Amino acid sequence: MLLEVEAICDRGCVRTNNEDHILVPGNLFSDAACEMEITLNGPAVFAVADGMGGHRAGEVASKMVL
Repeated sequence: MLLEVEAICDRGCVRTNNEDHILVPGNLFSDAACEMEITLNGPAVFAVADGMGGHRAGEVASKMVL
């Protein structure tokens, strides 16, 4: 199955860096946006982990959970 995947995350008005991470099968993104086509041959997991705003290393926590 061919899927077109688009994901967008925003750092918000307070942070200087994006603490969010997006998991697309085989790829981990922390960019503001991603767009890609993927081919699936079975079940897959897609996930978004929101950063821990207000805590040190929130981007590390969101990356580790994925």
